[in-house]
Amino acid sequence: MKNIYLVGLGAIGASFGARFVESRQSNFKVLVDENRYHRMNNKPVVVNGVEVAFDYIVPSQDSPKADLIILATKYNQLKEALDLIEPVVGRETQILSVLNGITTEDIIANRYGWNRTVYGICFGIDAVRENGEIRYGNIGRIVFGEAENSEKTDRIIAIEEVFKKNNVPYEIPDDFLRIMWRKFMINCGSNLTSAILLAPYGVYQEIPEAQSLMIDVMKEVMKIANAKGIALGQSDINGYMELLPTFDPAGKSSTHQDMEANRKTEVELFAGVVCNLGDELGIETPLHDMMYKMIVTMEKMRA
Repeated sequence: MKNIYLVGLGAIGASFGARFVESRQSNFKVLVDENRYHRMNNKPVVVNGVEVAFDYIVPSQDSPKADLIILATKYNQLKEALDLIEPVVGRETQILSVLNGITTEDIIANRYGWNRTVYGICFGIDAVRENGEIRYGNIGRIVFGEAENSEKTDRIIAIEEVFKKNNVPYEIPDDFLRIMWRKFMINCGSNLTSAILLAPYGVYQEIPEAQSLMIDVMKEVMKIANAKGIALGQSDINGYMELLPTFDPAGKSSTHQDMEANRKTEVELFAGVVCNLGDELGIETPLHDMMYKMIVTMEKMRA
């Protein structure tokens, strides 16, 4: 794989994108629209105190076709991103999303086919964007693959080589769907509660009541997952709680950052999906019902 494109220079996209720029091992570029091109070319991106010289292009039919496209936008920007990449999607292009949620790959595959769609999420990153700069204490890893990876397919091996060359931490789990649901459970517990509490990771590290609330929210998701045949259990929650102390105490979830910046949050992706699945499956989700109403109310008040 030679031509590697990134869409989305938020905290996560810029943190991983900086690794590609530093290594100089791939033809790596950031895809932007015409408006962002003029704006971003004049504004350096600072990651952990270092200015990163990203190479931006506006994709056109004359642009080289992508071998790999990494999507790192917000969920509510996904349709725009899929429109943006169309000129550089070729027959062999692979599209890997690190967006949150359990529905992203279905949306990508509906547009470009499962032959181009790779499952992906990111785990463990505590990146924060504040005052125009991005910082992280733990970059975590990109977790990707087919739905089942006991034997790696050719395209997964090719992407693995790209990440190795560019010093991007990664993991290829045997059972990706279980890992995806585990991340979704963690996102709901961390992102939704922190959006309401405006609590950085240090609050969850130090205050037992905050930890208890987050765990109770995760348990609602676990019930939904189990009903869908996904074997999540208490050990998955325990694993996250063991990882939590490694996060930057000042770090903030993406939904917390959105709330502080008065941006549209991903509440539909988290609480909205859980509430809908609960209704379909006949499983009560009182915490998600309450948090959905609270966050939507907060958004409308700030609007």
